[in-house]
Amino acid sequence: MAEELKNGIYVSFDGRKDGFDMATFHYHDFYEVYYLYSGTRRYVVDNTIYDMKAGDIIIIDKNELHITKNIISN
Repeated sequence: MAEELKNGIYVSFDGRKDGFDMATFHYHDFYEVYYLYSGTRRYVVDNTIYDMKAGDIIIIDKNELHITKNIISN
């Protein structure tokens, strides 16, 4: 669910118990700030891989291709 704040910033909170993989790379015409509350995620931004853990934050520039995936442990 997204809500718009007074200054035009959109904030979205999304919680998932099961893993989730985005199907395709995408981009936005706005900045994205992604904070990982718990667990682990893999974020790929313009062919650079970031393995994130709880408490990590990433800022994605406007029009920058990105995707998020599960990190599969062996």
